[in-house]
Amino acid sequence: MATTEWRCWRRGSGNLHGTRRPVPNRRRRFRPGLEELEARQVPTFLPAVPLLTGGAPAGVATADLNGDGTRDLVVTCLDGFGKGSVKVFLGNGAGRFQAPKSFPAGDTPGAVAVGDFDGDGKRDLVVADSQSAALVFFGHGDGTFDTPLTFPLPLNATGVAVADFNGDHRDDFAMTVTGDFTLRVFLNTGGHNFSMATYHVPGGTDSVVVGYLNHDDKPDLAVTTIETNEVAVLLNNGSGSFLAPSYFSVGATPYSVAVGDVNGDGKPDLVTANNDLVNYEHGTISVLLGSGTGGFAAPRQFPAGTNPDAVLVGNFTGNTFLNLATPDVVVVNPNNNSVSLLAGDGAGHFAAPVPFPVGNFPNAMAAADFNGDFRLDLVTASVFDNTVSVLFGAPDRVSLPPVAVPQQPAVQDVTAQVALRRGRWSGPGSRRHLQLTLRNLSADPLVNLKVVLQPLGPQGTLWNAGGISQTVAPGEPFVTVPISVLNPGQSVRLPLVFRAKRKVPFEVLVVEDVATL
Repeated sequence: MATTEWRCWRRGSGNLHGTRRPVPNRRRRFRPGLEELEARQVPTFLPAVPLLTGGAPAGVATADLNGDGTRDLVVTCLDGFGKGSVKVFLGNGAGRFQAPKSFPAGDTPGAVAVGDFDGDGKRDLVVADSQSAALVFFGHGDGTFDTPLTFPLPLNATGVAVADFNGDHRDDFAMTVTGDFTLRVFLNTGGHNFSMATYHVPGGTDSVVVGYLNHDDKPDLAVTTIETNEVAVLLNNGSGSFLAPSYFSVGATPYSVAVGDVNGDGKPDLVTANNDLVNYEHGTISVLLGSGTGGFAAPRQFPAGTNPDAVLVGNFTGNTFLNLATPDVVVVNPNNNSVSLLAGDGAGHFAAPVPFPVGNFPNAMAAADFNGDFRLDLVTASVFDNTVSVLFGAPDRVSLPPVAVPQQPAVQDVTAQVALRRGRWSGPGSRRHLQLTLRNLSADPLVNLKVVLQPLGPQGTLWNAGGISQTVAPGEPFVTVPISVLNPGQSVRLPLVFRAKRKVPFEVLVVEDVATL
């Protein structure tokens, strides 16, 4: 177990009783619980099964397109110069797919998403044509589609995501346009019509994903900005418009972003695949743990192989895809012709990447259970050999290395960033009550805060708001239950109860215990 030594008490750190000054040079040893995580045996993937597309695939999505209860594939392709198409592979639920049906799709179709845009219960498509348009295909419910409606856009539409943004029970969509650094939100007004709003997101918008990032049941958006190495988060105000973006730093050249609860706290987190055009052989993922209010902690970086591109979060190492206790991450590595699995530990840490071969230069990916065995499978689109590769999850197991814990201080002293205020002592007899208020003075969220109390008086028992009790003696600290997130300007009250014959003077330290996140 690793240990971290910190200067425990210092002048001004908060002697709440006022009878003694903090001792500047006294040091304590704090054990934050950071330890190496064991190597594990996890399921692997069967060898990739290629499906010919008849063109260079650029985007892939999966849904039940013909209403038979099984997953199908939809792939966007460049069939020749200025000639694009959508290819539909209907699945049989046992891992096999019919020969593709082809539908014309603009000049250079890319990202694709599935929705129901006319409320008829039949799956429709929206495609980002990187030359100049958003394309909407209305489906017949049998895996075939009408000629698309075209909504003109500036050059280089790249990412697309679908949700009901304004609560009218009609699917809308959002599309990133790298050509003018914007995010375009198309609200469905019915009758195959859409109204468009434009949001400027400086930094080179690329990928977009939908998530419920502040727990208000309104779908929000996260967008990667490849020139400023950030994720822009746009919170939904409920009417289909979005607040100004908040920016969170990630690794170099984030090409893709995914949403998932990677540490099991019930709050959505973000994961980006960082291509790093300068140091492309050492790509990374960035993991941003969410506060549940739309804020995110500083990123954790984990190796992700050569130039990772698309990224997905899911339980790829479990026995059933319904069990999300330990989410994992997969990325595509185009230069290595592979996908990489980064197994998660359920606490937001990930193992070194394990590669699995696919087609030539994969650049897009989707996941679903294609053969009904309750394991997540993968499908990747490979540009240079005109195929999509299907990787079925297998019961065979492969050894993974220990989960890599980020190299960062396990415990950070943040006392100076927190305003401390105490109430009056109260309570009859030997039970002494005191309310401690903490307020975040910094510009960033403070995550997993722990208040460390050092009694200076007689031995006694201290309870905190979480109901934990501990007998403490002079010289022995008491650590409260963690405060998961304290956002900038936010205050939190911490009721304390002492059992002692008189008021208990103590000193206080506030730390971020990132080791146990």
